[in-house]
Amino acid sequence: MTPPDHDALHRSIRRLLLRRLAIVVVALSAFIAALVVFIERDRLGQAVFDRAEIGVARFSAQAAPVLDAPGPIDPGEMQAEMDRFAAVNVRQRRGHFVLGRVRDPQGAELARFVDETANISGDALSADGGSFALAEPDRFQVVRLSGAPYVHVDLPLHRSDGTVAARIDGLFAVSAEAIADVRWRMARAIGISIGIVLL
Repeated sequence: MTPPDHDALHRSIRRLLLRRLAIVVVALSAFIAALVVFIERDRLGQAVFDRAEIGVARFSAQAAPVLDAPGPIDPGEMQAEMDRFAAVNVRQRRGHFVLGRVRDPQGAELARFVDETANISGDALSADGGSFALAEPDRFQVVRLSGAPYVHVDLPLHRSDGTVAARIDGLFAVSAEAIADVRWRMARAIGISIGIVLL
């Protein structure tokens, strides 16, 4: 074999190795990105759910006279309590609630709060909860509406004796800052992973 052929063989092997390395880097980047998104989505959802549990406990205490009253819950009185509670809906760095609905044990809507500044689709506002209705109560799920991420939660409203009087569900709009944080952590994780591969 002549020297030129030997050099050509080395170049061919080098190109093959570089292609394989590129494939590994791309595959690893995709895997890390998906993993970070999954972890961060779950972390954000759990944080929103924990916050919602605290808020619902406060709302149950505030609306105790309505929840504890004998007979069916009065929708007008429940709406008044919802309006009072929604008036102090605080925006946090992660985002804020843009929709809240109270339903009786049969699923009939008793009251609702809607942030009129939010771009919520008609499906989300439908009386039956729309396509993102939770399969299981007392949980959360991340949904996309009009291309934007939201966290949907569903929790019970308790009477003073601890029994469930109604249920409340809500949509939490994820802020641009929270989305930027996830993207930054994703980019950092991908960069560290690629650096390890190339070392």
